[in-house]
Amino acid sequence: MNGDTGLNYLCPGYKRFFKHCLPYVARLAALRRAGQPPDRLMTMVQAEDVEARPKAGRNDPCPCGSSPKYKKCCLLSQI
Repeated sequence: MNGDTGLNYLCPGYKRFFKHCLPYVARLAALRRAGQPPDRLMTMVQAEDVEARPKAGRNDPCPCGSSPKYKKCCLLSQI
């Protein structure tokens, strides 16, 4: 099977996927070894996302990259 044309077209995609997932899987394994529930990983990741989000004032451009002001874009979705 090795060397057959067209059989390995997904390999780069799989490598990229597993490289992206590796830190999360490692943290999940550490939680498992510590006897913690796996859903704790989601709360940890969500907390990190909130901390990493840029702070924007009401009249600043929206950090999501769209053209309206923050108060007309993402602020509305948080209310």
